[in-house]
Amino acid sequence: MAGRAWKFGNDIDTDAIIPGRYLVINDPLELAAHLFEGVRPEMAEMVAQGDYVVAGENFGCGSSREHAPLALKGAGVKAVVAKSFARIFFRNSINTGLPLFICSQVDRIADGAEIEIDMIGGLIHNKSRAEHYKTTPLPDFLQEIVDAGGRVNYKVPVIPGDGIGPEIIAEGQKVLQAAADKYNFSLDWTEYSLGAEHYLKTGELVSEDTLKDLGRFPAIYLGAIGDPRVKPGILEKGVLLAMRFYFDQYVNLRPVKLLEGVWTPLKDKTPKDIDFMVVRENTEDFYIGIGSRARRGKSHADFEIKRTLYNIKFGLDIDTDSEEIGYQIGEVSKEGTKRVIKYAFDLASKRHNHVASVDKANVLSDIYGFWREVFLDVAKGYPQVKHDFNFVDAITMWFVKNPEWFDVVVAPNMFGDIITDLGAMIQGGLGLAPGANLNPEGTSMFEPIHGSAPKYRGLNKVNPIATIWSGALLLEHLGQPKAAADIVSAIERNLFEGRIKTYDLGGSSTTSGVGSEIARLVGLV
Repeated sequence: MAGRAWKFGNDIDTDAIIPGRYLVINDPLELAAHLFEGVRPEMAEMVAQGDYVVAGENFGCGSSREHAPLALKGAGVKAVVAKSFARIFFRNSINTGLPLFICSQVDRIADGAEIEIDMIGGLIHNKSRAEHYKTTPLPDFLQEIVDAGGRVNYKVPVIPGDGIGPEIIAEGQKVLQAAADKYNFSLDWTEYSLGAEHYLKTGELVSEDTLKDLGRFPAIYLGAIGDPRVKPGILEKGVLLAMRFYFDQYVNLRPVKLLEGVWTPLKDKTPKDIDFMVVRENTEDFYIGIGSRARRGKSHADFEIKRTLYNIKFGLDIDTDSEEIGYQIGEVSKEGTKRVIKYAFDLASKRHNHVASVDKANVLSDIYGFWREVFLDVAKGYPQVKHDFNFVDAITMWFVKNPEWFDVVVAPNMFGDIITDLGAMIQGGLGLAPGANLNPEGTSMFEPIHGSAPKYRGLNKVNPIATIWSGALLLEHLGQPKAAADIVSAIERNLFEGRIKTYDLGGSSTTSGVGSEIARLVGLV
């Protein structure tokens, strides 16, 4: 189809495509009426079905806004051609079935030129100049989305894991499918048998081939890992930490949110008081796996850390007259610290503009004093975001006394691990606590923060809500924020009504009963 080219320059942000004041609108046709209102208002009236938007570098930068591609599609824009696209705009466009093409010769296309795109062959015909330019062919998966009228099919690997893992994952899949049906996308699950059974049968934890295969996907859904038949630490390090490090999932995100209808052990605190996010650094600190034991006398040990960002080697000469010592080495890098703190500030910018940092710089000054220095350096780039420091022992006190003080909390790996379990308890317990291991540019993994609870395996009695909520985070990561929000609303409605709940919340309902009820409520909220 031939159409007119509407030409734009570099760095066209999403607020230029559709101003923020119209984000309350969800109808693509209504959004289209305000397309480029502040920069080219005549386009909303004059654009014809099958026209193209042509732009320079970094089209769709700025805020994460799924309304932008919706407005373009609603106006009849057939595709966008640019030298490059902002990553989040690219993802949101895929979710809505808006084709995007990268072309280095867009400068040859004038405003108003008549162009035609061979989407399969990857060729742009500029009829106004009788020229052809190469572009990236439309990937098969995106062609399927376009052919399906914008219905996205997400391929999601699922690892049920050990103990109660298969049961809670099944309920998560049930609820996510209900959200997919409501919002016109589909989920294609691929199961991977990792965990205790696989290890005991094969002696293998997770192979390089499996990791490479999982790396093809943006999001992994995980039930739980852990089994009493396997020595503690083997599965946790060999599967969980191996995947987190391999995929460089440097953010562990833990929402701490008290929902209506849930009891909290904090006297007089309500849902408006407990609603914050903990951003835990996920690849460094004392969890790098460097440590050992040494007996009396002299010895030597070599250790190596391999990360996407860097490689580090430690050589330790040990001389002790103690009978035996154990030691553990922690490290934080400038690169690793900076990126997770920046993620926290970006998140706070979308919430209530406050970041609280956690450290123990008064005692462990080398490692956490360095963390604090990097935090202050990042904070300079966010003058609108307030920030403060909390020693880890103090913040546990403030979580209990004044949880309403917090918006986004960012912490090194070990302290983040500790304070998020406290956060889980003040929001109602581990059965209600979701988690996400994020690489915003790669493969992320979503799981409840509780363990595999092997003594409850097969009894159909444990609480699946943490897993279901983790699934909501997965959908949000894939670019389906409305579906994710509806799942959380359905969870809250289920808890508030209190008819169908598991034993840990004072009820007698089954795991599958809770999952079915939340799936039903997704269609009603």
